[in-house]
Amino acid sequence: ALGLAENTVVVVLADHGEEFLEHGYMDHAWSLFEETLRVPLLFWWPGQLTPGRVAEATSTVAVLPTLLRLIGATPE
Repeated sequence: ALGLAENTVVVVLADHGEEFLEHGYMDHAWSLFEETLRVPLLFWWPGQLTPGRVAEATSTVAVLPTLLRLIGATPE
């Protein structure tokens, strides 16, 4: 209602996944199964970003430089 969405980038991410007894373990840091390796990383900016999916692996280290590039700033 305030019109803030056009000027707001929303990022959702996690630093690791969790196991819920899929392989006999609970929590994380005990295995390298998909449940702990694949984590969400979503960028949402209405009217600026085209919906899509990236197949390549990335890192949370790339989030800040990506945000800066999106808003036209340069990481220094």
